[in-house]
Amino acid sequence: MFSQIKPHFFFNTITTIQALCHSDPQKASETLGTFANYVRQNLTRQTENLIPFEHELEHIKTYVDIEMLRFANIEVKYDLSITDFDIAAFSIQPLIENAIKHGMMGKEEGTLHVVLKTYQKGNDYIIEVSD
Repeated sequence: MFSQIKPHFFFNTITTIQALCHSDPQKASETLGTFANYVRQNLTRQTENLIPFEHELEHIKTYVDIEMLRFANIEVKYDLSITDFDIAAFSIQPLIENAIKHGMMGKEEGTLHVVLKTYQKGNDYIIEVSD
């Protein structure tokens, strides 16, 4: 999954930080810290197979924070009935990324609503991403 992280996201984030350096230096500094955390999480998890869902959720929220700088009309809702389970590293963030990327295509007005939902059904943990 690590290899699927899009280089465009990295370049777009760096460009966003560059623009913020002129308009809002404090926000640029905060965003650089957020981005460093995102990259650190990616490098740390390269060798991990299963991770706690909470770690993936932290990674997702970091990603969403960065994307919301570029697209002010994104709203992500977290409907998490259960979070105490392990999942494959990098398994959910690409789904959120695709929901945002494809949801924003051709969207000129209005808000994109993305929902990450978790619940348990019997012995299974269900994770849904919708936009």
